[in-house]
Amino acid sequence: MTHMPRVLFANDVLTFLRQFSQVQLSTNLNVNNSTTHLLVDDSENHLHCTITKKIVQAAVRHHIFIISSRWLNECMRLNKFIDEHPYEIISDSHTTLRSSQHDSNATNKYLFSQNSQYSYAFAIECRQCQGSINRSELIELIQLTGAQLFQNEQAVDVLIVLCDTSDKNLNKIKEKYMNAPASNIKYVTSDFLLKSIIKFEIQDIDKYSL
Repeated sequence: MTHMPRVLFANDVLTFLRQFSQVQLSTNLNVNNSTTHLLVDDSENHLHCTITKKIVQAAVRHHIFIISSRWLNECMRLNKFIDEHPYEIISDSHTTLRSSQHDSNATNKYLFSQNSQYSYAFAIECRQCQGSINRSELIELIQLTGAQLFQNEQAVDVLIVLCDTSDKNLNKIKEKYMNAPASNIKYVTSDFLLKSIIKFEIQDIDKYSL
């Protein structure tokens, strides 16, 4: 299924669907596991985009192409499906996006690999994430990275506590996890998780520490 983030593409999409009847357009507001392509309007900045909730939801699922809407037009012009890779969105103004991975046997399927020498768990104490990602969506993102959602008395190597940027209750939050069975506890903004997902690379956690 193909997701369109903006109504701007409506006419092109309808034409595309008529020309390629085997393609389905998802009406789901969120990106999910059945999504194959996320089409982005990059008319203002070639192969660049603003990071949105849908971009993050697509980036964590490595089979999804995050591509320019110009791919649609080229497919229609040539009357065939063309290679998506030249149309993959590469970055916003600050962050380089990961490329799609379609090898089901890839060893690096998960960002926080379950075969890693360290075990990671996340605790959610932030009230908002990227402005529009709610708690259940954040939990899904964490699970799709291969990390765990922290449970009381769960022993882990690294416990990452997601907090709001300016949290007046930070000291209380730290007291809450003071005796957590973790070798290392980090209190960070949610940007640490989002940037790691988008780049498919664990970021320098100290840059996001509170």
